[in-house]
Amino acid sequence: MMNKYLFISFLYLCGMQHIALAQESVIWTDSTLTFDYGDIDYGPVYPHEFVFFNNTSDTLSIETIRVDCGCTVPDWENISIPPKTYGSILVTYNPKRHGYFSEKVRVFFRELKKPEILKVSGFVFKE
Repeated sequence: MMNKYLFISFLYLCGMQHIALAQESVIWTDSTLTFDYGDIDYGPVYPHEFVFFNNTSDTLSIETIRVDCGCTVPDWENISIPPKTYGSILVTYNPKRHGYFSEKVRVFFRELKKPEILKVSGFVFKE
């Protein structure tokens, strides 16, 4: 009987730790992590700014950002983002081909284990 209570207590504590970790994270101000450029023309570049809120108790810094191809270019300031403040990443899409596109942008923060994955998508018209 005692083992049953210990096991239940252990599960409860693990669940509480998971809830605490989930509350401390990066919160993106867009409703989703995907930005749809819609229908765009071939030729010009198309910027979009992703804004996030540091909801952790630690200062965050972006270690690196990786993209799927050279047509998607991220730009960010190499600064520390204090707790409870905002930061941003500018993602510019440069159409290199016609048709539908969907590109991933992986944001690696030094202090977080998993990358945050953003996406940009749209449709490029022919000239």
